[in-house]
Amino acid sequence: MLVHIIADFERFFILGIDTDMCVLKIAMNFFDIGIEPIVLTDCCASTAGLQAHLAGLAVLSRNLGLFVCVRQVSLRVS
Repeated sequence: MLVHIIADFERFFILGIDTDMCVLKIAMNFFDIGIEPIVLTDCCASTAGLQAHLAGLAVLSRNLGLFVCVRQVSLRVS
């Protein structure tokens, strides 16, 4: 059901806790169904610390290549 609802979107902005787990998983899920995931890096963190957060971003960068901070999004919209 959810796939049918979100299938009309071209991209999703993603933020959350545990960049190396939950954020990474949802970003990959969106990518797999053809929706561009844009991770807002300054709105993410990891309960396992900065190293885990940075590791999650490294995996995202290697696999998806796109993440930005909120300021970059604000500048594009205005």
